Amino acid sequence: MKPKTRKWLDENLHSGRMRNLDLALRMAPGQVPQTYVAFDYAGAEVRFLKTLPHITDGSGHMSLLDNRLVVTVDAGEVIAPQGGAVTLDGSSFIIPDVRVKDGSPSVIRLNTRSTLTAALSLLNQPPMRVMDKAGLPVTLADGEAVLKGTLALPLKKGGKPEDVRYHFAGDLLSLSTDTLVKNRSLQASKLAITASNDRITIGGEGRIDGVGFDGEWSQAIAPGSDESRLTAQVALTPAGLEAFGVALPPGSLRGESSGQIAVDLKKGAAPRFSLQSDLAGLGVSVPQLSWSKAPATKGELRLAGRLGETPNIDAFQLNAPGLRVAGSIDLEPGGALDRVRIDRLRRGDWLDIPVQLIGRGKGNPVQVVLGGGTLDMRRAEFGGAGGKPDRRCAWRWTGCKSPIRFTSRTLRAPLTRPRGWTGPLLRGSTAARLCKGVSCPKAGAARCAWSRMMRAGYCARPGW
Repeated sequence: MKPKTRKWLDENLHSGRMRNLDLALRMAPGQVPQTYVAFDYAGAEVRFLKTLPHITDGSGHMSLLDNRLVVTVDAGEVIAPQGGAVTLDGSSFIIPDVRVKDGSPSVIRLNTRSTLTAALSLLNQPPMRVMDKAGLPVTLADGEAVLKGTLALPLKKGGKPEDVRYHFAGDLLSLSTDTLVKNRSLQASKLAITASNDRITIGGEGRIDGVGFDGEWSQAIAPGSDESRLTAQVALTPAGLEAFGVALPPGSLRGESSGQIAVDLKKGAAPRFSLQSDLAGLGVSVPQLSWSKAPATKGELRLAGRLGETPNIDAFQLNAPGLRVAGSIDLEPGGALDRVRIDRLRRGDWLDIPVQLIGRGKGNPVQVVLGGGTLDMRRAEFGGAGGKPDRRCAWRWTGCKSPIRFTSRTLRAPLTRPRGWTGPLLRGSTAARLCKGVSCPKAGAARCAWSRMMRAGYCARPGW
C-alpha cells in the first residue's frame, strides 16, 4: 500500500482484530499494476473524523480497489458528549481516489439511532456546529432520533468549517419538549427532521398543550441566526382556545374547526403569532346580540398577537353572516383583562358602533364604553335564548323615524350580566342625557328604561 494509505490506516484504526485478509496484485504489460486489499475487523476503535468521538466495539469490512478506499461499519457506536451512545450500524467512510493530493475528497455516510440529545450533540460538534449556529440547546427535546446523513469534506490540513457539506434526514420518535415553544408543552409520536448547512426543519403531527396540529418548524443555520418560524394547521375547539388563554363565556363555542397558525420565534423576545380560519364545523353564539352561527356555516376569523407571560391579541377580525367585529385585546400581567377594543361592531342592519370593554379587576363587571356609531332600536335584537331575539319584549316604536346616533361623546355602562347590560349610564351623549339606564332582566329579555323619551311620547312598549 502507498504511504498515505498506510498512514490513514495507522492514524484511524486504533485497535481491533483483523481477519479474512485478502491481497491481490494484477499486472499486465504496458499497464499500471492493480492492487486489491480487503479484510474484516472486529472489536475495533475507529476514528472516522478528527473532531468526532471514536467508534468503539466496531466491526465491519475494509477494502481498497482501484484506488477507492471503503470502510463499512456493520456494528459499532460512539459516545456523544451529551445524551449517551449513538449506534452507527450500516455507516461507512469512503475516499473515492486515494491518489488525489492536498485535499482528497471524502464522504462519510452515517446511519444512527440514539436519544435526540445524543444526535443533536453530535451534530453540534465541529465542523458542523448545527445547534450553536441555530442558537438552540442540544437538550431541545426528549425522544429518540433515527437519522441518515452524509458529510462530504476534503482531507487536508488547515481545512475550514465551510469546506464541510452535510445533510441529515430522519425521524424523531416519542418527542416531548417545552423548549421549542417557550412555556408550551409539545408532544408527538413521530416527527420528520432534516438538517443541512443552510437550515434545520422539524415537521409532522403532534399536540401542543393538548391542541392537535400538523405543521413544521424551521430555522436558518448561520452565525447569529436567532429567528425561526412555526407554521401549522391546528384544531380549533373551546378547550383548545382556553388552553392558549382565550377564555370565552360558556356556550359561546361548540364543535370543532381548523385554522392555519404561524408563530415567529426570536431569541429573547415574546413569540409573535397569526391565526386564520373559515370556522367551518364550529358553532358560535353571542346571545347578547341575538346572533349565532351554525357549525355548517362558514365565516372568517383572523387573529394576530404575541404569546408569552402576558399574551396579547393585537388585532382580531370576525366576519360571518349577520356579524362583523374587528379590534384588539390587551391583558394585564397574570392574564386578567385590561381592555378589549372593538374598532367596529356591526350586527345586521341595526348596530354599527365602536366599543371598548375595560377590565375592572377580578370579580367586577367590565365597563362598556360606546364611542359613537349607530343603534337602530326599531330593528334591534337583544339577548334571547340560543342567540334568537326575545319577541315577548320586542320594541314598538310609534314616533321614532330614524335610528339613535351616538356622536362626539361616549356612552358608558358596566356590564354585569352574562346576557346583557345593567346599571346606570355614567356619562355620555345626548341619548345618555335622555336615559336613566340600560338593563336586561331575567331570561335574557331586552328592556331599556328610556324614561324621558317615553314620557315625551316618542316610543312605547306593550305593557308599560
